[in-house]
Amino acid sequence: MTPIEIGILGIVVLVVLLLIRVPVGISLIIVAAGGSILLTPGGFSPALTQLGGQIAGITQNQNLSAIPLFVLMGVFINKTNLGRALFEVLNYIFGKAKGGSAMATIGSGAFYATVCDSSVSDVSSFLDQPTETGKRKSIGGFYAGLNKTSASLSLLILPGSAFIMYAFLSAEPFGAVLLSGVAPAIIITILLMLKAALFVMLKPEFASAPVQGKTPLPTDAFKIVWVVPVIFILIFGSIFYGLMTPPEAAAMGAFLVLIFLLATRSLSLKIITESLIKTAVVSGKLFILLIGGSLFGFFLRRSLIELSLVNYFLSLDLAPIVIIILFLIVYTLLGLILDKLAILVIMTPITYPIITAMGMDGIWFGVMTMLMLMSAQIVNKVGNANLLPISSEAPSGNATVIRLPFLLVIFVFIVFATYFPVIATLFPRLMYGW
Repeated sequence: MTPIEIGILGIVVLVVLLLIRVPVGISLIIVAAGGSILLTPGGFSPALTQLGGQIAGITQNQNLSAIPLFVLMGVFINKTNLGRALFEVLNYIFGKAKGGSAMATIGSGAFYATVCDSSVSDVSSFLDQPTETGKRKSIGGFYAGLNKTSASLSLLILPGSAFIMYAFLSAEPFGAVLLSGVAPAIIITILLMLKAALFVMLKPEFASAPVQGKTPLPTDAFKIVWVVPVIFILIFGSIFYGLMTPPEAAAMGAFLVLIFLLATRSLSLKIITESLIKTAVVSGKLFILLIGGSLFGFFLRRSLIELSLVNYFLSLDLAPIVIIILFLIVYTLLGLILDKLAILVIMTPITYPIITAMGMDGIWFGVMTMLMLMSAQIVNKVGNANLLPISSEAPSGNATVIRLPFLLVIFVFIVFATYFPVIATLFPRLMYGW
């Protein structure tokens, strides 16, 4: 068999393994190992020795130590009432306007994501909205859709394991990649909040009524929400000014959240034990995915599949927007069956070489990747670690339909960012003085 035939066979085997529900990371490792055995002179033993060396190199990369630290930070945050407190503060600010609670849901999800890693982010703790008996299902479905949309913002905002994994798979600078999503996240959050308000104005029956009369100041919420911008600014600033590496900034964030838990008397031996166990489980899954994605990318290069795809797309002479739209469709369709991070590790080794070969910026494409993963997460109907169980009276079908207008906002922004890539590279450019 030729290398390309082995590569095609590997992709077919990968599809079969995914269809029979073999975990994505394991499927990628199986395909990469089998392909390497077929491609390596001497077969089994030299191939496995080579794979072992690659895995050791991956696990010894110091930048990847930021993953468990950011995960631990997110797990600690999930033990607090910050989610509900953020919603109460924003609902106090916007609640009297039509669609105010919808805007507060999106906004609080975005703020929450600034201190919670995308793999453990949970913005559904403030789903309990006032409902009327006759409208309960509509309201439940509406806020379920909002929370699903809000959860997707955690992919784009620092901190995030998704960006770290992309930086490793693409070999782009870790710090620049982590900062690249901040400006787009701010813009998209504003657009989604405005879209939520417009949606309620057009269909008021889907949301709870605006707050009437004078509302009490949520003093208890204000006492704790200040920690969110403080921690985010410290992490962002330390990376932006080069004071800390991403792992050091992640360690600082986890330590500050630990201090916050101690100060609010929210820490116990049980919470510490549960947090460490969950961190180990989540980080282990992420590293299996990352190892699988890295080995799969190496297999694609050795089998010449990567080179063939690059040459094919270059021969088409397509405009960047056409390529991005094509990839967007693929990512969104994959979102119907796969988790966002699974899509990331499968698609990055395929799409990144094509994009860079066409002369487009790898950091910019990292942001575009996260935007496409957001679209995939919004349409995703399979289990999602980012959401708490929602009310049984909130029909998922209704929530799916409600998410579509917000999906359109992301599509429009992707087109805009394609024509104005400076949006995605603003902070990395400032960071390096470009």
